[in-house]
Amino acid sequence: MGAREALKKHLLGEASQPPEIVTCAPEHTEGLAVVTIGRMRARVTLAGPDGELSLLNGARCISRWALPPGSYRLRDSRVETEQDGVWWFLSSSAGPGLKPIELKANSTTKLDPGVEIHFAPTVKRQADGLILAFGLQTADQRGQAIFRDGQRIIIRYQLLDADGGVLAEGPFKYG
Repeated sequence: MGAREALKKHLLGEASQPPEIVTCAPEHTEGLAVVTIGRMRARVTLAGPDGELSLLNGARCISRWALPPGSYRLRDSRVETEQDGVWWFLSSSAGPGLKPIELKANSTTKLDPGVEIHFAPTVKRQADGLILAFGLQTADQRGQAIFRDGQRIIIRYQLLDADGGVLAEGPFKYG
């Protein structure tokens, strides 16, 4: 199985680890599009014009790659950081509404996966009560998840009445 096939299996949930697909930009990039990522510990997956997937791993190439020119779509990104011996990462997945990224021959495009987190709550009324839901999103509305030491963190909620009394509380469920 090739690396691209393995990456496709990973994105479909059929494999736990993505393969390392790293095409570090050579010194001479005539006719190619150069891509840089604004963060050293970042990984980005792009879907190319032919549907092939490219995994750009910032820890491997000092964030500089060469790809064929064309229209690409961001599939997902992951930004990592370590604090006091604990590894945190922010994982983002792209929705279908994102604008394509146009990579032009003989030019450089900078991608920045971003680390800003936006809380997007929703409330729906039903006959027997309320449904509280929320999403974590980037500014361009890519879905996010936060992990600590490889585990998705539990986000808790409290619903308070006007006097500050707790009406309901517990962990939000993913999915």
